[in-house]
Amino acid sequence: MRRIPVFLAVALGFLFLSRGLWGQSPEARRYFLGGASPSPSPGGGGVTLVPGAPVPLYLPAPASSPKGEFAPSGRPAPRLSPRPPSFLPQYSLGGSLASRYDREGWGRNSSPVAILQAELQESGLYLGLMGTYNFSDSAGRERHFQDSRLYLGYSMAFQDTGRLGPVYVDFCWTYHAYPGSSRENAGSLSLALHGGELWRWKRLALAGTLSVEHNYGKNETFAVGEATLRLPLREDHSLAWENSLALFWGDSRRMRRMTEGECRENALYTLSLRSELPWRPRQGWEITPFLEASFHPDGRAREAARASRHNAAATLAVGLQVSRHF
Repeated sequence: MRRIPVFLAVALGFLFLSRGLWGQSPEARRYFLGGASPSPSPGGGGVTLVPGAPVPLYLPAPASSPKGEFAPSGRPAPRLSPRPPSFLPQYSLGGSLASRYDREGWGRNSSPVAILQAELQESGLYLGLMGTYNFSDSAGRERHFQDSRLYLGYSMAFQDTGRLGPVYVDFCWTYHAYPGSSRENAGSLSLALHGGELWRWKRLALAGTLSVEHNYGKNETFAVGEATLRLPLREDHSLAWENSLALFWGDSRRMRRMTEGECRENALYTLSLRSELPWRPRQGWEITPFLEASFHPDGRAREAARASRHNAAATLAVGLQVSRHF
């Protein structure tokens, strides 16, 4: 428990000391997070560790687009950058259907699931709720609601960063709840750094995200590094092709618990490849079909995955995300 004050002091100190550099992102920019459904809005954003799934990119978008975000995959999710206080909160609703449920790079359910999310945000502050519904009893829980997350955070933007484009920092608190298994309930703190445009060539653009989360209830830590390459398929960017690669790392405490003792040391435990086609048929709506493949580069994690009924040495998932931003 002694690690908690240090983590808080470093994160909060960084945020407060850097407020002088904080600024609003250009109105004609937008970013995406690979593996999570991005928001079709102006303004940039930071990243928060919700589910996950995805990496932000900045591309032209209608200045009148609403703000919002939906990210059901378990990876870090993008967050819009702060605006001057207007006291007119933006909110978003979303739903996702997937053939299996992978969270934080590890299989939680090998059967189809539905994921629902709602979020409210204003001037960099955001509050959201996400829940996962299991259509079968394969998760081994007493109820079909497999897990839920309540999260609260703040994001900030740094504009003058040279060729990197806007850089975003996000600090988030999350409470993880598991109906039918309340002993697993715990809180966590996360810190994420996102580079909006690391590289660009003609219409191709590359973005990257690095995030760290510490679960203080279980005293364990994991990190995610992710890169997303995006190619617009239409001039107005209403349809695009995104491909992301994410690498998950866990400390020794996390690996022991997650693999039930099979892996007792820290490890780069999962490599995930995701391809998706985000489509905005009209203002405020986004529909994204996706395909995701996961592998376990560490031999100990691979053996633990083979022994788990919800994992394998390699897994494949398909799904569809729908979100509405107001």
